[in-house]
Amino acid sequence: MSSPGIRDASQWEEVVSKLRARYGDGISVVLVGSVARGRSTEESDIDFLVIGDRHLEAAFNLPRCHVQASSETDFIRNLALGEDFEAWSVRFGLPLYDSGPWARVVRSAEASVWPRWQAKIPHAARRLFMASALLKMGDADAATEETVYALCHVARALLLRAGIFPLSRPELAEQVEALGYSRLAQLHEELRRPNGAPVSRVRLAQRYSKKLLLHLDRGAYAQCSKEYRERKRAKAHRRH
Repeated sequence: MSSPGIRDASQWEEVVSKLRARYGDGISVVLVGSVARGRSTEESDIDFLVIGDRHLEAAFNLPRCHVQASSETDFIRNLALGEDFEAWSVRFGLPLYDSGPWARVVRSAEASVWPRWQAKIPHAARRLFMASALLKMGDADAATEETVYALCHVARALLLRAGIFPLSRPELAEQVEALGYSRLAQLHEELRRPNGAPVSRVRLAQRYSKKLLLHLDRGAYAQCSKEYRERKRAKAHRRH
């Protein structure tokens, strides 16, 4: 499906004008997200990144738009750390207005840093532990949501390790399917459906996520599990 308004230059000009009025002219405005790659749907938000040469106040949202703001220094630091959003923006973002910060970002050595797949392990493990706890509490909807997050982090770890840059959530299933993880792709899509998935499938997805995490880095997963248990014990001790 074509992106809503993707060819409407006047729409982007209006957004840029409002952002310059808020932050001043010394900024860069970059179209990011699914719209930037022409993979959006009618329900997709339109995402913008604003970068300034100084710290910017919290971003504000416009109708049907989501705006994220960052200083040039913070953005480059996050690139060096291999953060997903910054790495994705450099690879796929479309600059709409640039007074200099964006050009410096894409020329920086940090722009070529490949995100560390190992960093996804603790993110996935924490989501998985939370999902399991929610399921035990009987909150199937919240457990399903957390399980989807865990599956996403696992998928991104597998793709990054294989030298493939992860795309948006709706595209992850296709990517991991091509990589040979058809069950991961299937479970990811089942749990993402609006009407949810049976609890039995949520449990299966959790078990499979754990299996893949152990396959990726057994030691890192064991450390995450140990830290999680220690936090639970400390929390229970404080309650008593």
